[in-house]
Amino acid sequence: MRGSIRCSDPLTMMCRVVDVARRMDLGFTRLEFQQQGNQGYALDFTLDDDNAQRVNTFVQRVGLYIDLAEETVDV
Repeated sequence: MRGSIRCSDPLTMMCRVVDVARRMDLGFTRLEFQQQGNQGYALDFTLDDDNAQRVNTFVQRVGLYIDLAEETVDV
């Protein structure tokens, strides 16, 4: 599953995303962030699990964080 979220504090958001994945026993094949000009950062990731239920739960849990705006999620 590929996803990208926008945030203003990429290190904190990356730690939170990794913590949610760790608690759910999910791994990443890719996890990186890039600055998007003056408008914040894009945190891009690819989970190594395609189970729709687990992916949806992950997306819901990460979606609870205030400092983000979801960009794309491919399930």
